[in-house]
Amino acid sequence: MATSQQFQGLIRIPFVLLQALGFTEDRAMRPKWSWAGGAIFMQIAIALAVTRVPFIWTPFGYVNKAVAATETATLVGSSYMFGYSGDAPIPFLLHDIRVSQGHSVKKVRLRGRSRS
Repeated sequence: MATSQQFQGLIRIPFVLLQALGFTEDRAMRPKWSWAGGAIFMQIAIALAVTRVPFIWTPFGYVNKAVAATETATLVGSSYMFGYSGDAPIPFLLHDIRVSQGHSVKKVRLRGRSRS
């Protein structure tokens, strides 16, 4: 990951805080800066724990595998239910031919029935 991409998140944090402050209707009711600082600190601590501590990221790996299995099952079910609209193979042939019109040649795509 490039260094500039790593610092984009750090640049966005104060921008989002200032943007939220700008859109606040009742500034007297806003939380104190210590709350915002504590929330950002907790977010950074959780991010570091999830990405750097093995016994914490291992369960996230299992969750990732479960989500991937659910995605695969969803694609299989949608291709069964909706055919080629749901990512199944196209039931007809697509091929390109060249059609001559005088001095120019056009590429035309023909559709036909499959020969399987």
